[in-house]
Amino acid sequence: MQSAASLKGEADKEALRSTNVSAVPFETDRNKLFDRLKSANIAVMASLHEGFGLTGWEAIAAEVPLILTKNSGLFQLIDQGLKSQGNGYVKVLDIKGGLENDDTHEDDIGKISDAFLEIGSALPSWKEKARNLKRLLLTSNLGGTWEQTAQTFLDVVDPKHRAHRRFSQVAKTISFSQPGRPHPKHRNIRCIEQKAAETALKGQRIVWVTCSPGMGEDGFCSVLMDRMNLVLHHTHIIDFDGCSDKSDFLQKFRSSHGHEFADYIKYISDTQNFFWLFRGVNSRAAVAVAEEISSIVTEFYSAAQIIVLSEVLSPRLEQSDTEVIKLKPLDEIDFKIYLHNTAKHPERFLNLDTIASFRRFTDGIPAYIDAALNELEYTTIQNLLSGEEDSDPIIPDSICFDDIQSTILSLKNSSIPDEKRAYKLLIALMAFPYGVQLDDIKRFYGPHGLHGRHADILRTNSLIDVKQSLFLDSNKDETYVHYIHIPRPIRDVIKKSELIG
Repeated sequence: MQSAASLKGEADKEALRSTNVSAVPFETDRNKLFDRLKSANIAVMASLHEGFGLTGWEAIAAEVPLILTKNSGLFQLIDQGLKSQGNGYVKVLDIKGGLENDDTHEDDIGKISDAFLEIGSALPSWKEKARNLKRLLLTSNLGGTWEQTAQTFLDVVDPKHRAHRRFSQVAKTISFSQPGRPHPKHRNIRCIEQKAAETALKGQRIVWVTCSPGMGEDGFCSVLMDRMNLVLHHTHIIDFDGCSDKSDFLQKFRSSHGHEFADYIKYISDTQNFFWLFRGVNSRAAVAVAEEISSIVTEFYSAAQIIVLSEVLSPRLEQSDTEVIKLKPLDEIDFKIYLHNTAKHPERFLNLDTIASFRRFTDGIPAYIDAALNELEYTTIQNLLSGEEDSDPIIPDSICFDDIQSTILSLKNSSIPDEKRAYKLLIALMAFPYGVQLDDIKRFYGPHGLHGRHADILRTNSLIDVKQSLFLDSNKDETYVHYIHIPRPIRDVIKKSELIG
């Protein structure tokens, strides 16, 4: 075994100068070895010929940017197995090699040097590419893990097993931050809603959970599933985003999973625990599709139970017997419990005035509470609350603000008069953070009124909420009044993106 000094000597000799080469000692501890690999900025596998290339494979596992030769089985796996999707995540070189075993082609040295400079000059970007490549391989069927390799072997020796496994991989399990366990911070809150949802699932076998973005709907579902002893690996998640009718849904399912939805329903009818989560139901059209598909599922299999997560409801659904759970900002009691469950230092929230101020600051919305608590890792409560009116509001990572902004811009730039008027209504509502009756602002812009059809466009696009309040005056002709308001995430997008004007 060569010493560190002799290895550096060889490097100096080859470079014809002193080099910054540090030889690390031999290591037998696998964990320490992997930690050492993870600390590297660049990995190089510039083999002239390589049957596969475990060196590069280990670098991918450690999320280290990789310089890879085309003359290797690993490159072929990435290029052919991922259909060129992964080529942008590694630096691929065409190594020529010399005429003799110990020779190195001058072009090869230049290529490797240029690759070092390219990666080193944009290291954060390349580290992100390395992480994306690992995720891509883990979610593929290329044998990225020993379990996948074993499954591939069984597929070869037993074609029936392959067909069964392909169906079993169609539906993805729900990915919570702690798979198989409920979110601890959502325990013991919204108990009334939890009980109502549990009763609906046991009786009607379906419940709709509707809310504005950031209300902690994933956590709510995880606790509900725990209450009902549901098993996550028998949970089927279906995305309805972008589905305007049943044909769209069937086509999307076919394209995403390679199977017909009807065939999959027949396959899983033998599953004992049969639970569905419908997501992306965020338009009136998607609501109609989800209603139709849920009816098919529950009629086909009597053990089916379905939770539908939606940001909007149809008038028909609101007037039906179907149980609809509306998740609202946390009330005072639930807010205190959530803080106790979530805050790393709950002793900072012993003062009732501090709790009340923090609740006003976050509007009692779980995503905003989480974001504010993260900020408190680096500042005091007083400093955080004093910045409430800053032009740069807290933006929770769990909310897709880009989608919200895109929806608003589509209305602003629309050529349809009613959609442009709906955008005008949205901006007018910014002056009323706690809501307002439409009749009170219908002439906000003069004689050209703001009407119910404009509010309906906003509601269909999940940009406003409607609240009912009971009249106290019995002489009123109507029993209820309706207030429309913009949820906090939508308001923050409008303020941050300067969409007013």
